[in-house]
Amino acid sequence: MGQFCLLEYCIRRKKGCLWKMLEYFDVDKVIFYTPYKEIGEDLKQFLFDMVCKRSHIIQENLYNRLGIRSPAGQLMNQITSTAMTARDLLRQSNLHYLDWSTELEFDHQILIWHIATDLCSYEDRNCNEAILRNIKLSEQLSRYMAYLLVDCPFMLPRGIGHIRIQDTSAEASRVFGGGITGSRDNHLNEACKRLLRVTEMAEMKPEQVKGSISKSVLFEGHRLAGEFQYDRKRHRGMNAAEFRKFKWETIAGVWIQFLLYAAKECSGESHAKQLK
Repeated sequence: MGQFCLLEYCIRRKKGCLWKMLEYFDVDKVIFYTPYKEIGEDLKQFLFDMVCKRSHIIQENLYNRLGIRSPAGQLMNQITSTAMTARDLLRQSNLHYLDWSTELEFDHQILIWHIATDLCSYEDRNCNEAILRNIKLSEQLSRYMAYLLVDCPFMLPRGIGHIRIQDTSAEASRVFGGGITGSRDNHLNEACKRLLRVTEMAEMKPEQVKGSISKSVLFEGHRLAGEFQYDRKRHRGMNAAEFRKFKWETIAGVWIQFLLYAAKECSGESHAKQLK
């Protein structure tokens, strides 16, 4: 399973004529920044459980509204239909104030949630094992969807993901200044740490930060992570541990919905092209 981490790409991006040429032909990310990870049993079971859960919810909704049970063969179409979207999931979780992040072009949604997932992961890196499991699974799905944007955009609804990634990288270069040194593992942690320190950006509209022309998603991802991290006051019945559990179940659920939507929108011809 391909993996692409946008923040890591932004801070590890090389300079020089050769690298500029690779960027021009749009092969640098695929060759140097997209490792592959084996799909573990945890992820397989997680996907299976989430799809079963969605199918149960849809079946119950159909029965409650129409008094019918849908044949098993029709379930996948219902599961992947736009009737069950990431926005619906957020509203069911009383997170309607995050609607803005799911009312954009699909590639835009993916990149905003991708950055927010990494930032939230950094903030919650010392959680208990059960929460860390959801964090790990969310990261894998997040980086897989970002990988599809980079290497297999033909499998996703048409958008301008390539432009957003390039503009985000340029924005990150300005934010991180002289760059980040140290081990590869430290790169991402330090990037998240620096980005989360820019608290004033979360209070500004994206166009105030990046201008009206740039398609950077850096501070929209920052905003989404900030609303997730610091809005626990909206869920007053939960303590910190309960809110983290709820938050990562929600983030994982959003990535499942993105994956199911992408699967529905991808044509059979595109799937066949990728399998060659």
